[in-house]
Amino acid sequence: MSNVNGEKVAVITGGGGSIARAISRALACSGYRIVLWDKDRNAALETASILESEGHDVLVEEVDLMQDKTVVRAVNRTLEKYGQIDALINNAGIFELTPVSGLDMAKWDLILAINLRGPVVCVRECLPAMIEQRAGSIINISSISAVVARKHNLAYAASKAALLRVTQDLALDLSEFGIRVNSITPGSTDTPMIRNYEDPDAMRKSMLEGNLEQFRIGIPLRKLGTPEDHAAVIEFLVSEKAQHITGQNIVVDGGQTLA
Repeated sequence: MSNVNGEKVAVITGGGGSIARAISRALACSGYRIVLWDKDRNAALETASILESEGHDVLVEEVDLMQDKTVVRAVNRTLEKYGQIDALINNAGIFELTPVSGLDMAKWDLILAINLRGPVVCVRECLPAMIEQRAGSIINISSISAVVARKHNLAYAASKAALLRVTQDLALDLSEFGIRVNSITPGSTDTPMIRNYEDPDAMRKSMLEGNLEQFRIGIPLRKLGTPEDHAAVIEFLVSEKAQHITGQNIVVDGGQTLA
């Protein structure tokens, strides 16, 4: 099926999360049709319901990044409905502390599989459509954990650091097809994950002021990031205003990595 109305189509993984919700709204307001992929279908449907109530066109697909066949199926269904994929936002990821003492290698493998292997599989499966179009924008979401040491953070940090390297290599590999690949590196962000801590206010304070037990420095701008902060940068990177930008990483951290 072709996209007869000409709107661009954006696929966002981890579509039920708070950052994905902000990205979805930003891109939908820019004229994109939104495709949400998530293992938690109900969470993605909740985001879709909000967007649809605002008049946006949304497709939800249940995707388990540990199961390549679900990615293949989701790509096929996306193309059947919309006929194209113009942007892929690799937002899905998991976080868990992994101290090296007694490290559970199954946990290590899971984090690397979701945070690193998963985005590569999504790129691989979306790529034929983008090559046919001779255009596309891919955004990988990394983390300041890729560049700032934090205690007991081996697996997550490794996955996000590797994703930055993958971004640059993909940018070089795909440039001949007119496909741009960039990444953003969010700093500490006020999401529901923080509110799940036993003392959310203490966690926010440690992020803002710095805590040698957990963080190297605080946040010079004196505020946590918001999902909308990251969405705004992604909206720019997928737009025509960024048509000559590829292989780059934009840090959105309030100065957290200045030191």
